[in-house]
Amino acid sequence: LHNGDFMTASGRLDNRAAGMYLLAAGMIWKKNAADAKDTQGAYLVGRYSSTAEAISFVDQQITVAAVWMGTCASRKSDSIGVAYTFADVTGKDGGAISEASEQVLELYYRAEVTPFFAITPDIQYIANPGGNFGDAVLFAVRFVLDF
Repeated sequence: LHNGDFMTASGRLDNRAAGMYLLAAGMIWKKNAADAKDTQGAYLVGRYSSTAEAISFVDQQITVAAVWMGTCASRKSDSIGVAYTFADVTGKDGGAISEASEQVLELYYRAEVTPFFAITPDIQYIANPGGNFGDAVLFAVRFVLDF
C-alpha cells in the first residue's frame, strides 16, 4: 500500500491512484492423465492489468501465453513458452508519445538445472517500445533461484 503523491503522465502531482490485476492460468492438456503428480502438458495463461490513466502511461495491459511443460522425457521440469502482450498507451502525456500501443511477442525456454535453480534464455520482439520508439529485438537470460 502506498499513500503519497504520484507524478502523473502529464507532469502534475496527484495523490489518487487505483488499479487492478487479474491472472488466470491452468493446464489444458495433460501428457499422462493417469498420474496425478505429473505436470507435463500444455498450459494457458492470461493476465490483465489496469491502472489510473492519469498516473501511468500504460493504463491497460493484456497478456496471453501458451506453455509446454516437460519438453521431453528426460527434461520433465523444463518448459517452453510463447506469449503476446498488448499495452495500451494512454496518450495523457501532452503529445510526447506517438503510438497508441506497445506490443511484445516473446519466446523462452526454461531449463531446470537443479530443483531450486533454473536458467531461462528469452527473445522478445517489441513493437513501439514505450509507445515512442522504433521496434526492437531483445535477447535476455534470466537466472531463477527458488527457495
